[in-house]
Amino acid sequence: MDINITIEVRNIYEDVYAITSQTGKAVDNIDKISLSEDEIRIIDPLMKESVYDLSDVISSYGNLSIIGDTILISFSLPPNWKDNKNALIQCIRNYISNSICKKWFSMTNKDDVIYYSERVILNSNNIKKILCERIRPKR
Repeated sequence: MDINITIEVRNIYEDVYAITSQTGKAVDNIDKISLSEDEIRIIDPLMKESVYDLSDVISSYGNLSIIGDTILISFSLPPNWKDNKNALIQCIRNYISNSICKKWFSMTNKDDVIYYSERVILNSNNIKKILCERIRPKR
């Protein structure tokens, strides 16, 4: 079963902005930890690095590429794969955005790095779990 997933980069930026702005509000420093146009230029390489980190997670199941402002992911899964595409997409988006935040906060707010590192590991495990789920055969 071939599964194709398309994720728009702007959606990842919106996820990252939601996380960083919330963190900025919590530390009363929204200007320092928000996502401005200049910071997008800094975050863009972090996004690409995070996407390629994701390729290590999914390499046994499929491949990915970045074409323009779109992340394309293709999986080749067995026909008895338990189709949970929406959850898989959400886990992939969470993985990428949490990975970006982990890298971003390593430069701006070191206290949050451990939290986002743990989130990335959790997201990675969830992606693998979803990809390994199978439908039980019926007798």
